[in-house]
This record gives sequence, structure tokens and C-alpha cells, in this order.
Amino acid sequence: MTPRAAYRVPASTTNLGPGFDCLGIALELSNHFEAELAPDWSFEACGEGAAEISGKGDNLVTGAMQWVFSEAGHRELAAQVTSENVVPLANGLGSSSTALVGGMLLARDLLGQLPEVDPKNIPDDDRLFQLLTEAEGHPDNVAPALFGGFTICWTAEKAHCVRLSPSAGVAAVVVPSRRELATSEARRLLPAQVSREDAVYNLSRTALLVAAILEGKPALLREAMNDRLHEPWRAALIEDFEAVRAALLAAGADGAFLSGAGPTVAALIIDSDDASAAARARRVAEAFNASRSFPDRLEAGALAIAREGAHKVD
Repeated sequence: MTPRAAYRVPASTTNLGPGFDCLGIALELSNHFEAELAPDWSFEACGEGAAEISGKGDNLVTGAMQWVFSEAGHRELAAQVTSENVVPLANGLGSSSTALVGGMLLARDLLGQLPEVDPKNIPDDDRLFQLLTEAEGHPDNVAPALFGGFTICWTAEKAHCVRLSPSAGVAAVVVPSRRELATSEARRLLPAQVSREDAVYNLSRTALLVAAILEGKPALLREAMNDRLHEPWRAALIEDFEAVRAALLAAGADGAFLSGAGPTVAALIIDSDDASAAARARRVAEAFNASRSFPDRLEAGALAIAREGAHKVD
């Protein structure tokens, strides 16, 4: 039987306001990836952004697979790959991370099915995380997609991540944009240095944010999600950011922020359990959609936290 594998990889929202380049939460919105070993590479995408994704060998999924095959000493391998996409492209919800995570997991799985491959050459979870960080550039973008839940990342010689499971319920309301925004363009605007005052401001809000999520204290989120490191500059590229955030708060969100580099604006909801948080997130989304119109925005949607990260499917 020809080796094949399939994985679902969740979307994510990162930064969460002040947690620039370190905090992330996985969301219950997943892309689906399948691969089967073949004589030559092929790639087919359907769903969200399919027309914009290359069908050649230079897309993120097949590129990630080639990287893992090469890492294991089997660069000669090729595969027939398909992806079913529901995560919006270039919108701050981790679409590129799902592609990288999905591709590397597919490749590792296929390698493990080949008797001629030395198991010692197949990357373990830690090595895979390092490869993903190198490919994406920042560990916080790939960590939620790979591990699920609420993640905190840092770098000390190599990338590290701790996955936390909030005791209370968590859900998000996301307001995607009709426009795309490259992360590189959004990062280009950020200052090389910040004042001590702004650094302390963000340190205190980040600590407060972690406490609010882990302890289930929604009243803290509005203040905890204030940021001075990236949102004020990225707002120059996202003209409706402040208005959308204000509308989300007015609709009942506990706190609102720019998802990743944007342009999606997101809000967090904390409640007694995930079902209650998701129900309240749906009410916030409905109230937001009924409140006013934003021409450059799609309708708000409610998403539960994905406590499981990328996982194999039949």
C-alpha cells in the first residue's frame, strides 16, 4: 500500500495585544492536508484562497515537506498533495502556519511508514518545532497550530514553548478583512527601539493578560489587551482598526486586539467553560454584525479555543 497521511491544523490568533511575538491561542477553524507518496510532486488546493496558491512545487506545504525529507536524508521523495482551506489567507489567522505545520507533519508521517528510513533521522517534536520556527521566522506563529491551546514562546539559543490549558472557558470573535496584508509589510513599520516606559507598560499588560486567561477573569482583559509595541504603528495600514475594536467592545467582548499582524481584528471571551464562552462569543458576533457596517470587513464569526493542536485524521 502506498504510504499516505492526512492532518487537520487549526488556525490561530497571536500577540493578543501586548504579547508581541510570544503569545498565541489556537482556534477551532482548521485546514485539512493530505499527501501520498508519488513519483513526482503535485499540489492541488481547494477552498479559501485556492486561486492564489501555487500548484507548482514552490507553495508552503510542499516546500515544508521537502525540507523534512531533506532533513531525514531522503530528498528524492515526492508526493501528491492536496489541501482544503478554510482559514483566510494573509489575514492574521495563521494560514501560512497551518501550511507549514501540515506539510512538515505529513512528511514526517510518510517517512515513518518507510522501512528503509532510519527512525533516528526522522525529526522528533522538538526538532520539528525548531524547523517550523526556522521556516516561519517566529515560534509564536507556529506553536498554537502545532500544540493547540494557549501558548507562550521564547527564544534562548533555540525556540521554546509552553502550552497551557486555561481552566475557564475561552472563545474568540474574529472580524476578517476583505483586504490582505503581508506580515513583512506590517512588521516593516515597527520601530527599532522603544522607550523604557512603553516596555514596562507592555510587560505589565502581558503579565496581566496571562493571569486573566489562566485564572478566568474576564474583567481584566480590556486593560490587559492594551499595547504600545506594535498596534499603534500597524494601525497606519489598517484604518478601521480602532473603530472595529471599539465596536467589538461595545458589543460585549471582554477585550479586543489586532490578530497577528492583521488585518483581522479579534476579541476574546472568557466564561465558565468553553461552551458558555462560545455561546457568548456568538452573541457578541451577532451584536457586532447588527451594530454597523464596515465596508472592508467580512462578518464577525465566533470560534472556540482549539485545545487540541494539529492532529492526524483518517
